[in-house]
Amino acid sequence: VIDDVSEIQEYGLISNISDGGNLVNNEIIWELGDLGDGQDETLTFNVQFIVGIEDETNIENIVEVTADNADRDEDSTNTIVHAPVLEIEKSPDINPAEPGDRVRWTLVARNIGTGNSYNAEVYDIVPEKMTPIEISDYGAYNESIREIRWATTEPHYILNGSYDPDPRSTWGIEKELYFDVILDPIFPIGTTTHTNLAVVETDNYPPDETEAEIDVIALPDLQLEKYIINDTAVEENRNYSGLDVDHAEYGADADVVFDSENDVYAKRSDIIRYTMVFRNEGNAHAPDVTLTDFLPRYVTYNNTQVEIFRPEDIVSHTDDVQITETTDGYEIRWNVGEVQVNDNWKVREL
Repeated sequence: VIDDVSEIQEYGLISNISDGGNLVNNEIIWELGDLGDGQDETLTFNVQFIVGIEDETNIENIVEVTADNADRDEDSTNTIVHAPVLEIEKSPDINPAEPGDRVRWTLVARNIGTGNSYNAEVYDIVPEKMTPIEISDYGAYNESIREIRWATTEPHYILNGSYDPDPRSTWGIEKELYFDVILDPIFPIGTTTHTNLAVVETDNYPPDETEAEIDVIALPDLQLEKYIINDTAVEENRNYSGLDVDHAEYGADADVVFDSENDVYAKRSDIIRYTMVFRNEGNAHAPDVTLTDFLPRYVTYNNTQVEIFRPEDIVSHTDDVQITETTDGYEIRWNVGEVQVNDNWKVREL
């Protein structure tokens, strides 16, 4: 009896050959001698298949029997190896996002093979500027390496295959996991793309990994109020000075009180103080900020254009100011520079 075990040897280890059979190169040979009429002989050997064989690999084994005075006969078997094939997907629940948002990352690990996956583990590398706040299914976060890992041995995390599912599995064929993060409150200006890596792995078989991206859009949001107060009227205790209307120090919010009962009035030679208050309420710094104000040179009174300001009438101002005379008045410009997030109450007075 000659058994061709060439394919078996490619995928496994042969042992315990019965009845004095010998493994010679790629064949097991049994020299049985005489075989009487109606006599049967049962021959055996064991095979331990190596791990890591691809799913649904077909291993063929051909055996033949010969005798001096009988026709040759042969038979064959086909062994189908069942192995796990892992797959993982990942996605955020919002994209794009903004600084400070809560983002849920959902991971789906599955076994699309026929064999069961034992000791399955899933891990995720959390990008910078994200802080995990909730993790499903007893996942553990290692802050030093920014890794979330789902792993256990009791009970085993088993991703079942389709051939012979293990009833002990708590994950089944497919398992959905998630974790929530809070994005940092401040990001660089513009769009920052973060790439998030997730991996599923098991004993002795290839892992699978995927990358998911999220865009974080951070923009400055500059807010500005302009206040007006008649310092001369305040000193002389006159009405309509703007004192204590909207701000104890700066006076009345100019665009709010205009043409209202709280409007500010002035006479010749009164000193009017304008205060600009600005802040960045966005989620990114604002570079190269300039603050520009405009003072009209004339007003029309009784159909006559009357000059109300001259350059020498600008008697004081804060910081470096560029004053440019135009046909209609004066442009006053402050080169502020960079304004950080929540940097507020930066005051410029004129």
